[in-house]
Order: sequence, then C-alpha cells, then structure tokens
Amino acid sequence: MHCIEQQTPPGQGTLTRYADFVGAGGRQVAYRISAVDTGYRESPPSAPVSAATRSLSDDELLTMVQEATFRYYWEAADPDAGMAIEIRPGDERLIAVGSSGFGVMAIVAGVDRRFVTREQGDFAQAWALFEENLALHQIVGDRASVGFALIGLADVARDQGDAAGVHEYGEQALTILRELGVQWAIGFALNTLALGAYSAGDLTQALTLIRESEALFRGLKADSSLAEVLITQGQIVRAQGDNEAAYRALTEALRLAWAVGPRLLVAAALEGIANVVAAQQQAELAARLLAAASVLRVQMGAPVRPVDQAGVEQTLATARSRLGDAFAAVWVEAQTRPLEQILSTIPSMAAYNVLGDRSV
Repeated sequence: MHCIEQQTPPGQGTLTRYADFVGAGGRQVAYRISAVDTGYRESPPSAPVSAATRSLSDDELLTMVQEATFRYYWEAADPDAGMAIEIRPGDERLIAVGSSGFGVMAIVAGVDRRFVTREQGDFAQAWALFEENLALHQIVGDRASVGFALIGLADVARDQGDAAGVHEYGEQALTILRELGVQWAIGFALNTLALGAYSAGDLTQALTLIRESEALFRGLKADSSLAEVLITQGQIVRAQGDNEAAYRALTEALRLAWAVGPRLLVAAALEGIANVVAAQQQAELAARLLAAASVLRVQMGAPVRPVDQAGVEQTLATARSRLGDAFAAVWVEAQTRPLEQILSTIPSMAAYNVLGDRSV
C-alpha cells in the first residue's frame, strides 16, 4: 500500500489536509492545491508541497486509514454542530445525518488510538455522544458497534479515575466483543479494564488483564497497540514494586511508539520511565525525560490525563527536590534539545541492572 497524506498551511480554504493514492513505493512527488467553490470559482494555488511514499506494515496501514478517517470527521465538521458537512454542492450549512453517524464511530476509534485525547474536548460532551451512539446501535441491533460504544464510555470513566464506571462498561464491552471475536477491540477493552483495576488498587487483577491484552497484541503484531498496553503494564508492575519489569515494559513501549507512533504514546512512555529512574535517584535523567514529554504534549495540544496528573506531578516534585537549584537549568536545556538526543541518554536494560534499584 503506497499513499501520500500531506498538510498545507491554512488560509486558502477550510481544509488543509489532503491524501493521494500513488500506487508505488519510493516515489517523491510534489503538489499545488487549489479549491473550487459551488460557483466554480477557483482559488489561487497553494505553495508547492512535496512528499514521498514508502512501504507500510499492516499495523501502519491500519493506523494510517483510521487516522485519515478520524481527521476527516474531526477537522472538517461543522464548527457549531460538530456534525459532518453535506458534501454535495449546495447550501454549505447542510448537515449529513448519516455521515455524522460514521463520524461518531470515527471519534471512538480516534480517541482509542490516541489520535486525539479527551483532554482536548469535553468529558460531559464525550459521555453524551457515546451514550447516544450506544442507544442508536442498541436499537438497530449492531452488537459490534454497541461494544465499541461501551469501550468509549469505559474510556471516559477511566480518564476521570472512575474505577466503578470502567468496570461496569468495560465488562459489558468485553463480553460482547469476546462473543463476536473482535480481537483488537478485546485487547483495548482488557487494557481499559486493567487500568480500572489499577485505579481501584486491585493490582493482581490488573496484571492478569494486561498480560492477556499484551499476548493478544503480540499475536496480532500490532506494535502501536502493544506500546499502549506496555505503558499500562509498566504502571502496574511499578506499583507492585517491580521496577526492573516496569523499566523493561516502558522502554519497549517507547521503542515501539517511536517507530510507529502515535507520538502521544512516546510522551506517556517517557513519563513512565521518568517515574522509574527517579526511584533510582537518577533525578537529572527523570527531569530531562519529563521535560521532553512536556514539549511533545504542548506540540500535540494533549495535556496529561486527569487520572495520571498526580503521578506525573509527584515524579516532577521528586526530581525538583533532589536537583535543587540546578533543576531549572536542566529543565530548560532538555526542552531545547532534539528528542533523539534525549532518547539516547536512556540507559539500556543492562545499564539499568548495573544502576540497581535505589528507591527509598
């Protein structure tokens, strides 16, 4: 599969993202984009942009298709209604109800794959949309979509630290998805339930759930999804006191997320690793990792989830306390360094074992 997705600066219309199927790998192509309105008036062309094709793995292809679908509905929706615009020429204020249904499901996938975070939106509105989506698909008897909507509700509950809500909706979703055999969705439901159990303090159950999710995504060779699950696993085993296992899971998650994305998982993995190395009294490294993660989050407009905020702030406070007056200089310097340089300072697993666990 070979295609090109290119963004152009806004200013000559409302859409700034374009996709083109080229059909061959290793090609470098250039484009200029113009727009035609309903009166067949053509805008001036954009500045030239260029892009190159490359071969994609199955997981990268799935990620590309899902993200392109999500971006269409997320970025081109009516600014007031939040619904999909009617694409046929005519009144630009018309909304396409049928297309908006696809848009709601695209948002479910987009949030689940971390193309956008709930922190960029409104929890109450997200909850209302998922409930509406659930009710509609229960009426038409689409059990797979019912399962997806339930995952969405469980995810909203998870991000707000509502362990009971995670259990209620996550278990319903998992039951349906196991019956239907939707493997990737089963994996995400397990991950969400594991985080719910972690929040509730049931670390044994959390580890059981996350290990099943890990095995499933390893079998599917879904590296991006596996990265997310390994971040969850790192949190759980760190809470159990196994810093070595946490470090192993989180560094693998970072490697996968860096290779295939999304970048939001890179930030989450950096924050998790910072928590582990802070326990080794590696305060300067922890500060650098948190600084790099903060830069990524600002670039993406994706702040730390409310449920994770306390943990990140605690790690930051630990690093600041141990570095004292030197903290500010370390933080500023790390924020200006290329991310690749920051990643190169993370110890290997062998080096970690040499450092040992010096938590106090």
